[in-house]
Amino acid sequence: MHFAARHITRYHYSFPVWCQPLTVRLKPRTDFRQRLLRFSLDIEPAPKGISNSIDFEGNEVTTASFDAPTDALTVTTSFEAETEDVNPFQFLLRPDAARLPLIPLAEELPYFALYGKSRSACPEVEELAHELARAADFDTLKFVWESNSWIHHHHETIVRPEGEAWEPRKTLHEGRGACRDLAVLLIEACRAMNIPSSFVSGYGLALDEASDHELHAWVEVYLPGAGWRGFDPSLGLAITDRHLTVAVGAVPELAAPTSGTYRGNAESRLEAEIEITATPSAPLTSAAS
Repeated sequence: MHFAARHITRYHYSFPVWCQPLTVRLKPRTDFRQRLLRFSLDIEPAPKGISNSIDFEGNEVTTASFDAPTDALTVTTSFEAETEDVNPFQFLLRPDAARLPLIPLAEELPYFALYGKSRSACPEVEELAHELARAADFDTLKFVWESNSWIHHHHETIVRPEGEAWEPRKTLHEGRGACRDLAVLLIEACRAMNIPSSFVSGYGLALDEASDHELHAWVEVYLPGAGWRGFDPSLGLAITDRHLTVAVGAVPELAAPTSGTYRGNAESRLEAEIEITATPSAPLTSAAS
């Protein structure tokens, strides 16, 4: 799939404020499933300084600093990218990873400690995960698929433009949630069975092409032998060429598209505008060396 997109993020302040350094994670990744062809970033007002870096997760990060007060801040990105229509289940699980709970090799212990440890301490999620694991006969892949499907079928997907992801207990009790809320719920269900899981921020094409485009969130789970594999509880599907990854993080904050603070006695308002066109593209080919 060939993506062409323009993403505008606007912050409005009721009075001029001093913006602290702004962190931007809006540059799509390049990996075996997707390739970035063109990317541009524009920030208004013009920053005093800009630095680029790669964080712990491998995300490309831009940090902008400012030297004057402002009543508005606009971040505009434009890009073209391609995704490969890969079979999401074309992989080989390591034999010892076919059954739950996963048991890491010695060299994997630090990563399981980071990505496989529950952060919510929610008995309801633990109970749900064990119930789904029993129903899947403790088959690893079946458990992930059934958990993804269960969350999709038992929760209404809503739109919440602002605010942090809900705690999984709240999402369970509400029976609804934004894509980021459902993603956190799936992450915690998988971690309850010691499956390393990450939060993903990116762009997803809705099944209803008439839907407005928004920044989307889903989950990557680490399956030994298969590596990181994407699942979207908002759609109840595995990730294919209709999802474009931008940033990943052990917690949602590490994959936030923008983050920062400001000094001043003012209220803020956030607006986002995303234009995406997507057309089928030829299979990805390796770049010449």
